[in-house]
Amino acid sequence: MRLWDVNPESWLKQLCDIANRNLSQKEWREYMGEQGPFEKTCPDLPQDTLGALQHIKQGEKLAKEGKVEAAVKEFKEAHKLDARYMTVEPQIKAKQFFVKGLVEQGKKLAREGKITEAVGKYQEAQQMDSNLKFDPETKAKQFFAKGLVEQGKKLAREGKITEAIGKYQEAQQMDSELIISAEQWNALCWNGSLYGQAAKVMDACEKAVALAPKNRGIRDSRALARALTDNIQGAIEDYQFAIEKSDQEEYKSKAQGWLDALQKGENPFSEEVLKGMR
Repeated sequence: MRLWDVNPESWLKQLCDIANRNLSQKEWREYMGEQGPFEKTCPDLPQDTLGALQHIKQGEKLAKEGKVEAAVKEFKEAHKLDARYMTVEPQIKAKQFFVKGLVEQGKKLAREGKITEAVGKYQEAQQMDSNLKFDPETKAKQFFAKGLVEQGKKLAREGKITEAIGKYQEAQQMDSELIISAEQWNALCWNGSLYGQAAKVMDACEKAVALAPKNRGIRDSRALARALTDNIQGAIEDYQFAIEKSDQEEYKSKAQGWLDALQKGENPFSEEVLKGMR
């Protein structure tokens, strides 16, 4: 036997339980058109959940831009439509996102090397929120250092290896506790080798491998650098490891060809080959 529920009111309750919200005003206009004024479909649920979320998103954006009063209005409107998503007073929420915006602006300025301006933004944020416990100048220099590393990566991809190395060194001088990732060191290692300056970037290759010794791509980069600096046995070992760990048949075929050449005492990496790998 099968029991069918044919009570429309029961269907409506089930749908409301599943959706857990009413139609938004936008949805009402789209699906109901001129059939009647906007009203709740689910009487026990807030008026317009999606509309509330849109007001909250706009309020956060305005607060970050420093338009605090406008943000408060958006948050108040959101509270009217669905109070479940406004557990903090509108004024407090606007202030929180204003502070967040100041911190983000400071980060952006610091990465651009505008340390004084960045420090100013951090100090302003701290005046608004006493819970922000950090030294503004130190934080600005930390983000500036990270920005220098990213600049170095970009320069390396462009083949400007000496300038790239300089950016990495400047970053470390700016922040003695800076952590440069294996991927960032590898970018310098790989591009330096491709542009014929493997000897200059060998230290970066070693640092990348030290941080991620089981990474196939990083070992492949060091293999190239070793081959170009006449460390043939080291290159052979790295290529053997990379081939064993790879599941890409195209790469394995190419690397095996390089490995065979190195084992015969030949250098497979002519300038033409390196150009093709860039």
